[in-house]
This record gives sequence, structure tokens and C-alpha cells, in this order.
Amino acid sequence: MEGEYVEIDGSQYEGGGQILRFSLALSLIKHRSVRIYNIRGGRKSPGLAESHLTALNFLASSTNSQVTGNTKGSTYVTFIPGEVKTGTYNLNCRTAGSIALIFQAVLPVFLNTKSTFVISGGTDVDFSPCSHFITHVLVPFLSRIGIHITYKVEKYGFYPSGQGRVRISIESSSPHGLILLENQYFDYHCEFLHTFPKETNQEHLKFHTQELERIKGIIQENLEIPEDKIEYKYINVKDKNIVTSLWRDTSFVPIHISFINNFRNSEVSVQEKCNELKQEIADMNCVDQFLQDQMLIYLSIANSPSQVFIKSLTLHTQAVISLIHQFDLGQISYQNNILFITPTS
Repeated sequence: MEGEYVEIDGSQYEGGGQILRFSLALSLIKHRSVRIYNIRGGRKSPGLAESHLTALNFLASSTNSQVTGNTKGSTYVTFIPGEVKTGTYNLNCRTAGSIALIFQAVLPVFLNTKSTFVISGGTDVDFSPCSHFITHVLVPFLSRIGIHITYKVEKYGFYPSGQGRVRISIESSSPHGLILLENQYFDYHCEFLHTFPKETNQEHLKFHTQELERIKGIIQENLEIPEDKIEYKYINVKDKNIVTSLWRDTSFVPIHISFINNFRNSEVSVQEKCNELKQEIADMNCVDQFLQDQMLIYLSIANSPSQVFIKSLTLHTQAVISLIHQFDLGQISYQNNILFITPTS
């Protein structure tokens, strides 16, 4: 297939940056050139933003790949993959762009190396996985299927300042399939990561404390989490946030949800988030809605097939399935609430 491009419409499904990130990763994994158009066509501000450029330019430069369209706001990119090499790499987003989403594009590509990455940007920002999800859900999931990495938050970063830093090291990778058709559920937990500068005046501090107590009250009313299952972390930064992580331990990895109140966006419905988590449990899902799409690329390169019980598929998951089929990485079907994943090689 030399000289041929896989053609990807970036506006399909949820039409966000995920389609770009996974397309680039799959291009390098399968060594197939890709042409992506209508990038982020489902967003109010289409085209490449800083975090997308950070991932795109890094993957191009670190693998000696050929790329066009790698400018801010571009809605069209071509990418001819080069060769992946072990190394120690530094990626600087320069904004509060999500480190977790940059990591989403980078990790699958370098699994067969023992590389280290230091990524700067936002560790906990809107519309992306928070650092707690990565360390408590994704990393344990990867370990359970034979991929061992470390993900260390060296410095937290929030919107709008960014300036967070995460160090990621790949230790070993021999991914195997997974049969996960039922789960046991244990305790609920909650963590509050609250951030404000030490010099905050008393009026603002009082408002911040009242807001945290309001969120906590709604959570305890809905999920009945005892005080000893609630953790608090304070970070001294100038950006004011309350990052709330809710999860329920299971016999596999936690079922997780998180949300951010940064006192600038419209108020997050805490009740709605509690209901989402309870619905995941009521549906007896074996992985949560945020892991279901991210796990597919790893299970599609495993040495054996997988089966995972999930009550319904998100648009993100449907998008990844489509991409995996387009790049012929694996065959995925969904029958009777079970995802069947069969690697092609």
C-alpha cells in the first residue's frame, strides 16, 4: 500500500481532536500514510489547537515522519510515517492543553520502546481525562493487560496558566487479551483537588470553601460516601479550581468520573455527575465510559482476542472502532452488550 493514504474525515462521530490523535498513532503503528480533513469539524472552533500541534509535531519530529498542514487552525493534515526510536523526549504544550490527551497519541506508538517522556501543559483541565483517572484507572488497566508504565505528576497545571509537568516511562510491554464479562463492586470514594494561591483574600477563600462543601454535600447525599473515604489535596497555584474525582472500586479497575469547577465555566451539575456514575454501576459495566474508547487500541495489538461487557458505546468508542477498522489493526464487533476485539496480527 506504499503511496496510498488512509482518508479520515475529522468531523465524523463526536468530531473532536480524538480522531486526529488516534489516526496519527495508527499511522505509525501500521506504517500507513494518512490524510485527515475537516479536523475537529464538530467543534465551535475547528482546526488544530496548541495541544494537537504539540502531539502532531512531536510524532513527526521524533520519528522523522513527513507532515503537511501542521499550523494552528489547520483543518487538513497529511502524515507519512517514519520510524519509532527509543529515547528521552520533552514535549512542551506552552498552554494549558491537556497532557493526558497528548499522552493518548504518544503512548501507543512507543510501546515497543523503553522511552521516557516529560510532557508540560495542563494536568487537570476541562474536556479531558484528569490526572486521577490516568493514575487510578488507565495505568492499572494497562498493567492488567501486560503494559507497564509509570505516570508521575511532577507539577500540577490548570487552566489558564498550564505549566504542569508529567514524567512517563515505559517499562515493558507484552499486551495480552482480556475476558471481562462481569465485575464485583466495592466502596465509593471521592477526592477533592482544590487549588488557589496562598495569598487569596478571606472573602474568596470563604467562597471557595463554601463551594467545596456544597459539592461534597450533594455527593454524600447521592452516593453516601463516608468521611473516611473522602480525600483532600490542596495545591498552591494562582488558578482557582475544584477538581472532583468520584469512583467505585471493583474487582478489575475503578469505575470513575471526574469534573472541574474553575469558577469561570457554567456551573457543573454535581447531581448529574453522581447520576452518571450510579448509572454505570446499574448497567453493570466492566469499564467506565472514559476507559472504553482508550482501551481499544491496546487490546487491538494484544496477542489474543478480548471480550468486554459494556451496556452502551459512546461516540468516542464508535469513532475509535471505525479508525481501527480503517487501518486494519483489528476486528471489533458489538453483540449483546459485549465488545469482541480480535487483533489482525
